[in-house]
Amino acid sequence: MATAHVEMHNEHRQWCSDQAMWRDEVSKWLRDAWEACRGLESLRNGFEELCKDLDAHSAALDKERAGVACHEHALAEYEKGKAGEGLVGMANLHQRFADRHAASEEAHQRLKQRHHEIFTHWLGLVNALKSDSAEPKKARRQTRMLVEA
Repeated sequence: MATAHVEMHNEHRQWCSDQAMWRDEVSKWLRDAWEACRGLESLRNGFEELCKDLDAHSAALDKERAGVACHEHALAEYEKGKAGEGLVGMANLHQRFADRHAASEEAHQRLKQRHHEIFTHWLGLVNALKSDSAEPKKARRQTRMLVEA
């Protein structure tokens, strides 16, 4: 009988130790979660800045496309022998479009890398927070039942 009591006392001490560790972990997780909540405004601002950058890039691409179309039309008119800006002027204009295209390509690659980095983390976070699966719901129910018991 004494052995059973000693084993029960040992289990109780172990349980108290486990619970103390769990409380420490939950306290840290709560601090982390509240810090994340406080950071949501910063996150929103970051996404809004990203949207503005993407809108600006999209507008620049539209402007570049329209400029190239006009240049292409002028070049075709010149080749047909119709009035045009002249070959030298055409070459200078073409170089400006080439420079602008190279700058657009660099900007696009930076945005692509930024988008990939942000959304890899974002989608991971969203998926981690989804509560659609049965396991997290079951775990929350079990935790709440323990509190209510």
